[in-house]
Amino acid sequence: PVSLPVSASMHEQVEQVLELQLQIRSACSGEVLLEGVVAAENWTIRRLKLAIACGVGANSADQFVLFAGKQLADNDVLSAVLPESEGVPHTLMLLKSHTRMAAPLSTQASDTDHQLIVTSDGDLVSCVRWCVEARNLKRKDFSVTSPMFELNFGVGLEKVPFKLSLLASDDRSFARSRGQGYIQLKCLGGLSGVVTHTRILAWVSSGSKTSPAALDTAMEQEHSFASSAALKLPRGHSVDFGACVDPRTSTFEVAVEIIHTSMATVQQ
Repeated sequence: PVSLPVSASMHEQVEQVLELQLQIRSACSGEVLLEGVVAAENWTIRRLKLAIACGVGANSADQFVLFAGKQLADNDVLSAVLPESEGVPHTLMLLKSHTRMAAPLSTQASDTDHQLIVTSDGDLVSCVRWCVEARNLKRKDFSVTSPMFELNFGVGLEKVPFKLSLLASDDRSFARSRGQGYIQLKCLGGLSGVVTHTRILAWVSSGSKTSPAALDTAMEQEHSFASSAALKLPRGHSVDFGACVDPRTSTFEVAVEIIHTSMATVQQ
């Protein structure tokens, strides 16, 4: 099991809001997947799913969260669905779907520094996982960029090109920023004349179940790539990529989940 602490910045954000202790178990085996998860009482289930994705690597769209035998909806608020409990952790059950996502649409690797896998359910949800070498964080480069990949935005837009980049937080180099930076998801074209609304979930981890920094990197944002080709995450603060490096492999994983919420064609 994994213990995921909440950062000091998170505590400041949820000041005056009660904290809940949660334990996440597998609905199939009863195995403890996550324990010691500290969540704010005003978290939605959707926000909890993002924390679970960080800890166990299950895409939020593939998660079904249950309490007392009932499936909880994404918009449910923890304080509304969980009874009051003085110091006793709440146990939630997690059912992971392994059939929604098709086999990887593409697996691209340009060299040992860039290993990228894109999976999709063929419709609304795509997930990009990018394995990055930790040595990039010691270089004098301002950015590290993934191979180009394609995302499905619906009929006629099945292969829209994108790239992921990591940007140093000091606008100079990762060596000077000490591994601090941002994630940028950029559309390389193909969405002109189309109004899209997309929910982006992103996190950085060691790619295993042992990354204590995973929860701190959880990000979520709505965006329209037709209006602005590039989205930089997170807002307001940088990510410590170095804290998520797996010492066994000297790599870390950047994961981005793209969920299309609506799309319309602009009439000329």
